[in-house]
Amino acid sequence: MQNRSIKFVIPLLATAVALVISALLIMTTGRDPLMIYQKMFSMTFGSDYGTGQIVFRTTSLILTGLAVAIPFKVKLLNIGGEGQVLAGAFTAAFVGIMLPPQTPPLIAISICSTSAMIAGSHRPPCRMAESPIRHQRSNIDNHAEFHRTCFCRLPLDLASCRPFNRSYP
Repeated sequence: MQNRSIKFVIPLLATAVALVISALLIMTTGRDPLMIYQKMFSMTFGSDYGTGQIVFRTTSLILTGLAVAIPFKVKLLNIGGEGQVLAGAFTAAFVGIMLPPQTPPLIAISICSTSAMIAGSHRPPCRMAESPIRHQRSNIDNHAEFHRTCFCRLPLDLASCRPFNRSYP
């Protein structure tokens, strides 16, 4: 039971410490921290625009976190979540601008979403080919080694700090 209460208390304690440090920084500028916190709260949660901005901004963060967390549960490593979001957003905006103005909204949203998914999931040419290194290690080791050979071009096997030996047992 004590472990469960610690898991609950630590985020609350971190939030309280962040508020205290922020209040100290606000006081150094000569402002009232309580007035600033009240204004922050009323402008975000007290208005429709603020609530919409919260939903708008947190959705992309939550989905990016899921794009990293779900593969991690099956021992895969996704190190490009932020780049995938940026590539998808840029592509969706570009495709949306290039669509004719008379495109129906439902079709335009579908086309922009599909193009964002394709751009976000696009892999560099090196990742499309199978890794030339085949051996019996975990998925994370294979993935890390694959990235070292494709992207980093490091001459060392970082797991054992020895030169690459492509004939693993």
